[in-house]
Amino acid sequence: SGKINKIQLIGHVKLEQAKQLVLAQRGSLNFNSHLISLHHALYRIYTNMHHHLQFAWGQSQLFKHHQNGNSTLLNATYSVCNPLHPTWVISAKKIYIDRTKHTVIAHDGVLRIHGVPVLFTPYLSFSLDKTRKSGLLAPILGHSSSYGTSLTLPLYWNLAANYDATLSPSLFYHDAQAIAQLNVHFRHITALTKGETLFSVTPHDKLFEDFKNDTQNKSGTTSEDYIHSLNKASSTRMFINTQQHANLSSKLSADLNINYATDDYYIHDYNNLPLDSQDNQLLNQIIFQYQGNHWQWQSLLQAYQTLHQLNQDPAYNQYQRLPELDIQSSYPDMWKYLTFNLSGQYVNFDYDKNFAPYDNTLDVGQRLHLRPSISYLFNNQYGFIQPQISVDNTSYFTKLPVTHGPRPSLSDNRNVFIGQVGGGLYLTRHSSFRHHPYWQTLQPQFLYTYIPYVNQRAEPLFDTNFSPFTFSQLFSSNAYDGLDRIQNTSQLALGLTSRIFSSKSGNPIMSAGMGMIYYFNKRKVCLTDNCIADSQSISPLAAQLSFFPSAHWSANANVAWDIHNRYISTAGASLGYNQAGQSILNIGYEYVHPNPSSIIAAPQTEKTSPELSSNLFTIGSAWPLSSQFSTLGYLFYDIQRKRLQNTFIGLQYSTCCWAIRAIYNHKFNNTDPTNNTSSTTYHYDNSFYLEIMLKDLGSGGFGKPTGLLNNLTGYKDPFDA
Repeated sequence: SGKINKIQLIGHVKLEQAKQLVLAQRGSLNFNSHLISLHHALYRIYTNMHHHLQFAWGQSQLFKHHQNGNSTLLNATYSVCNPLHPTWVISAKKIYIDRTKHTVIAHDGVLRIHGVPVLFTPYLSFSLDKTRKSGLLAPILGHSSSYGTSLTLPLYWNLAANYDATLSPSLFYHDAQAIAQLNVHFRHITALTKGETLFSVTPHDKLFEDFKNDTQNKSGTTSEDYIHSLNKASSTRMFINTQQHANLSSKLSADLNINYATDDYYIHDYNNLPLDSQDNQLLNQIIFQYQGNHWQWQSLLQAYQTLHQLNQDPAYNQYQRLPELDIQSSYPDMWKYLTFNLSGQYVNFDYDKNFAPYDNTLDVGQRLHLRPSISYLFNNQYGFIQPQISVDNTSYFTKLPVTHGPRPSLSDNRNVFIGQVGGGLYLTRHSSFRHHPYWQTLQPQFLYTYIPYVNQRAEPLFDTNFSPFTFSQLFSSNAYDGLDRIQNTSQLALGLTSRIFSSKSGNPIMSAGMGMIYYFNKRKVCLTDNCIADSQSISPLAAQLSFFPSAHWSANANVAWDIHNRYISTAGASLGYNQAGQSILNIGYEYVHPNPSSIIAAPQTEKTSPELSSNLFTIGSAWPLSSQFSTLGYLFYDIQRKRLQNTFIGLQYSTCCWAIRAIYNHKFNNTDPTNNTSSTTYHYDNSFYLEIMLKDLGSGGFGKPTGLLNNLTGYKDPFDA
């Protein structure tokens, strides 16, 4: 026919295409099969695994380029490392590069690290980019002083473009006993919904059985409630966590959060679950939210599973809200500068009776709250004055606590008038410092509040607490957090706030404020019958400071000085540095004075502890030592208890093609419940993690410290890139 079907190319053959370059000694072009064959080839292809330009390279005895853009390589190698000194290389009899599916498949391959063969596999498949694909993931080894050595073999299943699952069977070996566990993690996302579910099961946990037997035989464990709960727990242990979100319309959404463990110790025993091992309150709730122009409402069902452990700090059961309905309405400038606001809440409080305090010793029932308010704003460029009138109405339909016998009922209605007048000045000036222009504001502000006394001693106490005074509470109308108590007062709050902004960027540079409250009458409302109301005529002097000297640094501090008793009632400070998510420094301190005259103890259903005083210090850092080496570290110390809560230290090394890190974790586990001495014995759990990542190929090692690294706020983990 006279047509050319094939062309032979000899010497210095070059095939250059988008995302691909191949050099060969000789080659051929077959126009019938649309196949390009290159012999003794060197190739370089573009990958997008880490969202930046990166190349994979290799050699091939025969390189075949197909019409669809895919390539077949025979007797070939593959790596993303430096071609002159590669850390790892895959050599295989056949490598198939599938551009349409964004995958690389190697048959009869050998993985070599620094020239040493470490793994032979008849089949290996991995992605050219971040495209998800099904397959076995790298095995994970782990070790904990509580549950010994573990091995996890995760399997990833890409079910569809919008949902997937990971199955992670694990084997724990400790004290000559083997324990199997299976975790299943499912994720999904659609145009209107998204969510994930984790299910964990450990059948026939022999170590847990041993713990149950040992606990019953030891002396010093006197709580019958705890022992009874432990006896009922099955040796087949399970945990489920699901979080779901749905946009039901443009204004209506729903959220579901479910957490359930079959026993009180499961989360504490295993560190591969999504919750902190020190968590003792598992939230379960479903929320519906509506956001309109003038009306917003939220309805929810909420309950907590409280984990009661013999060797941990006491945990207190929480009220169940079955259901709760919240409404908010606002009509700003409904007539000139007149604004109408309405807030309301209905809650049915119930209580679980498995552990003390039992349900007959706490109030249960319904509470209805409404607070309409009207305010008028007088405002100009120099300042503002805003009077506001509110009526706080609270109704109770409850059953009161008793020691024995039937509960008496209480139906009560409380109306409290609240009058307020607030105002302030707007003062501004422009200045410069070292040729940098700044804009500074100064705002003196006052708020007078009058609330008459209403006797509330007979009313229930569901969710109200008295918190230590801080600057953020300076212009609050009520001294209590919650709706069950409203403090009577005639008070004047005075505050002064100054802010400095950059005139060029508009970014804040510094913000500082201080203020205090003067009380004209004695406060009489208490949380409980036997508490003593605060009779001081002035509040602590509160101040706060925020400083942003650069884009990377930030500092915050707050303090409240009790003028009457002459001590610091509350204080806190934090210092943060973050550069590109790799250089991280976070330092934090929190202090609340334990003096009972400044802090009124919370009810026993307080979620964390009935003791509100605290003295805590934290520091965390991720810091590069060089372009390749970096350190990781974190420390959380409870100064009040003189107890180290959690600490870890690590070292990692990262190059363009591989990374390795080692982390040691020392974490508070429990106290000795049988210790009869005056000193407290603390037990700690020690864990070691070693991870190796061959970039673009995968990672594996000894444990997965994801939960630990969450303590380093703002840190971008290169192992998750």
